[in-house]
Amino acid sequence: MLCSPTVFRPCVSCTQLQAAPEKNAKIQQAKIVYDSAQAIAHFDIQWAVYCFFTCLRVTLYHYTVDQKSSRREFVITLIQLPPNTKDIDLAPLTRDLGAKAVNVTFSLHSYKPKRWAYVTFNSQEIMDATMEQIIGFHGHTLQ
Repeated sequence: MLCSPTVFRPCVSCTQLQAAPEKNAKIQQAKIVYDSAQAIAHFDIQWAVYCFFTCLRVTLYHYTVDQKSSRREFVITLIQLPPNTKDIDLAPLTRDLGAKAVNVTFSLHSYKPKRWAYVTFNSQEIMDATMEQIIGFHGHTLQ
């Protein structure tokens, strides 16, 4: 599933969108070119965008290896999600928790959402504070 460039251009034009999904790949990547550096400045603090029901993680091309890996450093797994939970369903919860991104994985064979999500934070402190909470979601207690 790939979004139109309009998802990635809140105020300015996206000049190029390339996506070449690899066969049997677990993730897909896209290259998006903007007409100015100012157009992508907000992605320094915004780590993801929602496209339909999916949270798409954004990593700027010019980031160093350390900057890219720092966006995967503080991740927890929320388990016991209700069946058929999608990323967008968790958006209000992750926003309240101070998370930067959420990803519910899909079964490779049926494309049904699995019953866990990976939630990404920008610091150890925020992640630890989240892990100390009892998190309820649609009548389920998440762990």
